[in-house]
Amino acid sequence: MSGISFCDSSSIELFFWLHQRCRSAGTQLLLRGVPLLLVKSMQVLGVDRRLPLAVT
Repeated sequence: MSGISFCDSSSIELFFWLHQRCRSAGTQLLLRGVPLLLVKSMQVLGVDRRLPLAVT
């Protein structure tokens, strides 16, 4: 995700959907290389509590 410079609510919703699909399949979605600005936005929305993030 290091190349992402913008992420709106639709994108975050897609990440949740993918996360749920992975969990249903018995695996885990890990978003790696998440830019700090995006991490801060996800923290404000509470996304970081439900979706594993690896910060760059």
